[in-house]
Order: sequence, then structure tokens, then C-alpha cells
Amino acid sequence: MIQKKYYLNILLLLFLFAVITSCDEDEEDRIYSYPTDVTLGIMSGYGVSIDPNHQDWKVEINNPEIIDVTMDENSLNIIPKKLGATRFLVFGGNNEELFRVNVEVVVSEIYYSLDRLSTIVEVIDESYKEVIEKEMEDLYPHAIGTTYVLTYYTRSDGELSVHPAGGGDLIKGTFYEGENDSIVFRYNGLEQHYLMDIVVNDSKPQPNIEDVDFYFIKDYTLYFRDKYPEAGVFRVKGQQITKLINPWKVDD
Repeated sequence: MIQKKYYLNILLLLFLFAVITSCDEDEEDRIYSYPTDVTLGIMSGYGVSIDPNHQDWKVEINNPEIIDVTMDENSLNIIPKKLGATRFLVFGGNNEELFRVNVEVVVSEIYYSLDRLSTIVEVIDESYKEVIEKEMEDLYPHAIGTTYVLTYYTRSDGELSVHPAGGGDLIKGTFYEGENDSIVFRYNGLEQHYLMDIVVNDSKPQPNIEDVDFYFIKDYTLYFRDKYPEAGVFRVKGQQITKLINPWKVDD
């Protein structure tokens, strides 16, 4: 997976990754408390601040197929890998058990609301530009206000629900993430391939959710080259630009 996909995953984790700590104002008097039970979505993560004097600590996971647990200088991080339940134990340098945590990994849901539509048309014969832009209006599968709900059962695929704008009938299907930042929607006998991209509209180190646009991009270049060979079509792309809403809701 290329760097852009990696950045997308990191950005989304910023919106959900839970970090738990309990401390006093004085660093030396900090009190560390550790959870006993954690429930988290398959696409989320969980972190807890730990005693920095943990060089000799080690982690034992009952079922490493379900989660991974890592430690850095100041935190212990739980990364889900598969739906299910497991437990991990943390031991000190003398092999004394310090604490144990029960972890349940459940499905994650992500909600994309279709905010606007955009068309890129680049042709040699400019007289075709308006013609193609007009035809593109009929090629967008859904109207502004439509919501895509992606329910992840693994970290790369799951169920798709499309809630059409204006209260149309709910559409059910599936999705999976492919290579090179692609995602595929399957419903009503159709298979729609999109390039996934993000645009952060703010320079803040940790952008707010309203500062981010999520793009579903479909390339229609070959379609219009075949339809209008005399137009000198260089590039035609349709972009469904969405906002992340109610991010990473986890089913109870």
C-alpha cells in the first residue's frame, strides 16, 4: 500500500484513538491506572499511558491473531487485527504479573456524507467540454446528501449501506479495499471502482474532522475517448467529495 493510504489510516486513527491516563499536576506524583476491560472497533486503536520505568516489562497475548500490543517510552498501544475476544498480561522484570486486560474487538462503522460533486474535464477540442460535463451529471451514482456507511468486519472489507439523499430506499451491498488506495463498492449487481484520496483543508498538526475531505474518484477518460474520439480527450474524472460524520461509531 502506498504512502497516501498509510497517511489516510493514520489520519483516521487520530479521530478515534483513545488515550487513557490518570495523573496529578506533579510529574513525580503521577498515578498510573490500567484498564481491566477494553472494547474497541476493528479499525480503531487504544492507548494507555504507562510508567516510564518499564524497560523490563513484557507482554504476553493469549491470542495474538486478534490484537497486537506494543509499548513505547510513555504508552502501551492495542491494535486490533481480527474480530474476537482475548486477553493480554503485562509482567515486570521479575516476571511478576503487573496487570491484565481483557479485550474485545468488534465491528467498526464509518459514515461518509456526500458533500459535493466535482468533474475534471480536459480536452483538446473545447467545444466538447460542456457536453461531457453535462453527461457526467447523469453518471454520478448518487446525489448530494447521500450517506455511505461502511461496516468493517476486517481491516479491509465488510458491508456497505447506501442511504440515498431525500429518503430513498436503503441500498445494501459489500465493499473491499484494493491496492493503490482503491475501494470497490458492490451492490444491485454493480461493481464501482474508486480511487480513495483525502484533502486536508487546514494546516493544523491534528486537523478537525470538518477540515478533511474524503474523495471517491472514478476515471471516465477511456469511456469518453471511445465515445468522442475526435474530441482529443486527455482526462475526465468524476469526484464524489464526502465528509466523515459520526466517525468510527462502534456497535455496542
